[in-house]
Amino acid sequence: MPNPDRTCPSCRVNVDEVDDDQMRRITVRDMAVLPELCVQCGAPTKRHVVLKASRWSRDGTARGTRIVLALVLLVVGLVLAVIALAMRGRKRREVAVRLSLCPECPEPHYEHVDFDRGEITFLGHKALRSSIPERELAG
Repeated sequence: MPNPDRTCPSCRVNVDEVDDDQMRRITVRDMAVLPELCVQCGAPTKRHVVLKASRWSRDGTARGTRIVLALVLLVVGLVLAVIALAMRGRKRREVAVRLSLCPECPEPHYEHVDFDRGEITFLGHKALRSSIPERELAG
């Protein structure tokens, strides 16, 4: 809980104000391992939230789908084959990252998601940005 004056008890930052000078645009790889620093205020914390996005997309699995479809035709028959054709090539894609977040700070939101590259962009505190290992950063 924030203090009565709406400041974070650990870092004394007002939880209602986002100081643009303290925030940085951060783009990381899917499921990147990030330091345990609050994404909003930069204070150390053990609390985590998952920032994720998903969509349905077509991908290049047509060959595998044809093999499965042939087995369905042989085993189950024409009715199930029609159902399989209707659902062929669709799958859910998701990009997610676990972020540390103080109980007092507001939930973060993503700015952009590149599903093809498996990257997610969000605003985070500059202390977090400078603590993320290069291998976890995208681009």
